[in-house]
Amino acid sequence: MPAEIRSLGAARLNKQFDPTFRSTMLLVEKTATYLDGSGRSAYKQLSPRAQLVYATASMRLTTSLLETASWCIAWRGYKDGETRREDLERQMRRVSLKETQIEGTQHLPTELVTLIREAQTLFRNISLLNDGIAAFLAEQERSLKGSL
Repeated sequence: MPAEIRSLGAARLNKQFDPTFRSTMLLVEKTATYLDGSGRSAYKQLSPRAQLVYATASMRLTTSLLETASWCIAWRGYKDGETRREDLERQMRRVSLKETQIEGTQHLPTELVTLIREAQTLFRNISLLNDGIAAFLAEQERSLKGSL
């Protein structure tokens, strides 16, 4: 773990990050299991219009979850000392952590809507955590510059 992560704020960030990482990976797995399993059957039962909404919603959900998982892996790599700070910052800028808005959820199977809502809650939590990490890194940068 880099010295700057071992110092101020590390315990607070790790306390927030570790359960978030687990929640993210669990939701990625849960979503994949649904979409590859019972979600396929549910899709076939929908009207053509609802199938279009389902396809759009599942693609947006999957994309957002993969972005979130990528962010989590980048942060974990940094805090474990496997990734340089510059690489982490580049990844943090590249990943879109915006909450996905999906129209027409009233036409979707309940299980997919539940996954979308769980993902939206997760995205809000990760966005707050991302802001905290960015502030932490900025403070560390200021501290390092001040000590020179």
